[in-house]
Amino acid sequence: LNMERVSVDESFFALGGDSIVSIQLVSRARARGISFTPRDVFERKSVSGLAEVATILGETVERPTVEELAGGGVGPLALTPIMKSILEGPGGFSRFAQSVAVVLPTGIDHGLLSRTLAAVVDHHDVLRSVVERAAGGEWTFRVREPGTVDIDELLVRVVSDAAIDDSALRARAEDALDAAKDRLDPESGRMLEAIWFDFESKGSGAPRPGILLIVAHHFVVDGVSWRILLPDLAIAWGQGAAEQAIALAPVGTSMRRWAHGLVDAAHDSAREAEVTLWTEILTGADPLLGIRPFDPHVDTLSTTDRVDAELSESVTEAVLTQVPGAFNGGVNDGLLAALALALTKWRSRRGTEHAEVL
Repeated sequence: LNMERVSVDESFFALGGDSIVSIQLVSRARARGISFTPRDVFERKSVSGLAEVATILGETVERPTVEELAGGGVGPLALTPIMKSILEGPGGFSRFAQSVAVVLPTGIDHGLLSRTLAAVVDHHDVLRSVVERAAGGEWTFRVREPGTVDIDELLVRVVSDAAIDDSALRARAEDALDAAKDRLDPESGRMLEAIWFDFESKGSGAPRPGILLIVAHHFVVDGVSWRILLPDLAIAWGQGAAEQAIALAPVGTSMRRWAHGLVDAAHDSAREAEVTLWTEILTGADPLLGIRPFDPHVDTLSTTDRVDAELSESVTEAVLTQVPGAFNGGVNDGLLAALALALTKWRSRRGTEHAEVL
């Protein structure tokens, strides 16, 4: 690796702290045909260490790919089980979203930000999807052609004084997030919102970098998606800022192909043979958590409260690294086990002795 060629500066999207360096470094290297991960940056900690794990794009071993459907990622998309469950469940689904905030390059302008977002939306097909009702009343999912999403309509600029304090900015961001979720509308294809917090300096102080709050419906993003979308945003911005044509790395298997493949796999004889096992697992007792059963018409997201808890550094370290390492699992495994133990003890204190949690 040539350190000068992959050096980092403020002209890329950032997440904060050391993540700034890792995301920027990965994005810039990837744009020049060199591949490694943000985790490699944290673990290797040097250029020579990264050189040991980095690969040249195009020279890596070809991974098996699934043959695409006619039309590739564009066209009718089979509903995944979670999509079907949400669409057919009670209540609305428009606000079912995820969000992430990224720091923008200082001095970014509307035109380049709009082109950057448009390039990513056109590159990742599912971001252009729309939920529709068929003639028989059943829900369907369709991915539209590139160029069908009006980015300027989805990009909202919020101007604030650069001197705004963190608490006031957080409150304003929470209000903007709530309003953005209200504007999401999968039935019209509005799967994405981008809130641009642009700060204007009224004095002689240094300019404050803007913040982009990206809000996307959960139909089109999940926790893993951001690890793909954020580097692509960085690369698109870097290429656009350098007045180059924006060219992102080819997409692998499309969401559309994967969803249809999932339907095919569900009807495989080996999968169908597992139905009895999973049905038996769901037959266990499930004592009430409160004084009445859940009511899907009352117990909705709008009636929930939020509780924040701050954990110590030692507990956080154990949850994120030591527990997964000890049990050869992931973070969620430890959290789920802890929830089951806590719920069992909570029930026991209230006179319900039950050794399992459904």
